[in-house]
Amino acid sequence: MKTELFLMGGTCPECGKGQLFLIYESEEFDYELGDEKLRVKVENVPLEKCDQCGEVIAGTSAFRLRHDAICRTAGFYTPSEIRELRENLGLSQTEFAQLAGVGTATVSRWERGRLLQNRGNDNLLFLLTLESNRKLLQERAASRTNSNLPTPSKTDTAQLPPFASLAPTETTVE
Repeated sequence: MKTELFLMGGTCPECGKGQLFLIYESEEFDYELGDEKLRVKVENVPLEKCDQCGEVIAGTSAFRLRHDAICRTAGFYTPSEIRELRENLGLSQTEFAQLAGVGTATVSRWERGRLLQNRGNDNLLFLLTLESNRKLLQERAASRTNSNLPTPSKTDTAQLPPFASLAPTETTVE
């Protein structure tokens, strides 16, 4: 779909002669996400097009729409959903970053659509929606700051699942 709406009023930065018109286009593109290849579709992407040389310029609105479409196709939280999650928890970006175990700049980039989280971090965001998971992470963070952290003892490790029993054992044949 392509619709020319109105004159933007600017001169084309490429040719310097033409006028820029706002158009909306549908786009379809491949996006590689780790080992996955996603086919992404975006509707009504706002672009500026020169009436002389045909140069097409994408602005921040186009980039946001594309980023959100990638998130939706991958089944990830969008930047606005991440911000909404953080705000609903009543946390600053720094507090949210500490809870999630990432940097404050990372949270800021996720919320502004400057960085796409990987699947592991998106799963972490999902887990943060559950209060029980947040409490566990808060307790873990608090224990890390405690200087009297317990060290594992032989008694502690004896309570672990018996993984050694899964290993082959030696037998003597007489």
